[in-house]
Amino acid sequence: MRTIHFVLLALAISSIFAKPKSLSSTTEDPVKTKHRLVQKELNDKFSNMKEGCFPLPKGCRCITGKDGDGRDKSVIYRSKDECYNKAAEEAKKGRREAIEEEGPSSGDYYQ
Repeated sequence: MRTIHFVLLALAISSIFAKPKSLSSTTEDPVKTKHRLVQKELNDKFSNMKEGCFPLPKGCRCITGKDGDGRDKSVIYRSKDECYNKAAEEAKKGRREAIEEEGPSSGDYYQ
């Protein structure tokens, strides 16, 4: 009988001093998943911009070089045509057309 009480006492003490289970591990997974989805969406949307160009609500800002004091010189374009690489844009358009010609596949979720 004493051994049972000793075992129960040992379990109670170990549960008091045990490290609490991490709640962050259960909440990190949805956050990390959402973060990856947002990164992928932004990468898909802006991956074919010219080098040194950054999106604005209407158009983009492109860094063209440096002035005599070492500061960046930039140009603001108001149309998307000036912001994106033509070759990359046409390749993306060609991929879309090829997918549309094939028809929807079994893995196509965006219909």
